[in-house]
Amino acid sequence: MSSEVSLGGMPTLRNWRNTHSSTKLRAVGSAFTGAIFTTTKDGSKVDANIYEDCRDVYLNGGPKGGGPALPEGDYYFMVTSPSGGPPSTLLSSDALAMRKVHVGASGEFSLYTGSHDQGVDVDDGSVTVQLWPFMKTPNPGNEYKAWLTPVDRYSADDGTFGFIHRWSKTDNFKCKPPVTQQPDAGPPPDSGQGNDSGQVTDTGTPPDCVGEDCIY
Repeated sequence: MSSEVSLGGMPTLRNWRNTHSSTKLRAVGSAFTGAIFTTTKDGSKVDANIYEDCRDVYLNGGPKGGGPALPEGDYYFMVTSPSGGPPSTLLSSDALAMRKVHVGASGEFSLYTGSHDQGVDVDDGSVTVQLWPFMKTPNPGNEYKAWLTPVDRYSADDGTFGFIHRWSKTDNFKCKPPVTQQPDAGPPPDSGQGNDSGQVTDTGTPPDCVGEDCIY
């Protein structure tokens, strides 16, 4: 008997397989929806992309304003050089445990308990998380790449520093490293040759001066 026989309007075996295979593929293909975007601390800019100071770059999930969102759960984030694949440089300079964030039902960040600074989105109250600290990019255009991946998809020995491409969201941005301020050196040491008034400063008795040989 042919597998194509339909009984009482039931789908044929081939059609059943095709239908269920397509459903499975759609489920797998859409398992990791949503996106990430760089923003400011108050979330007022979406995909600002260019920042005057690398400490001004914050991260959130979305997409903001509707559409398929990030699935709820725990995620890791990192910053790398912009190539994103070999050769690539890991620029995040703190422990992975400090780069863990929770995505809520809205697809946006809802909880962060690490050491990075965080803010509150002015539009919807979601959490924004500072990407800093990270090292200077080797890219001459000061370009970086932010990554986000589900905690249960992280694999230390695979992908790009544990972030597997098909289970990661990325967003490139540019920023300038913060200028390191040198400590105030203070006034130059007093040479004993005089001060602003032209008077010689008394530096005291030299340590090797004893008795009558001392000249004051």
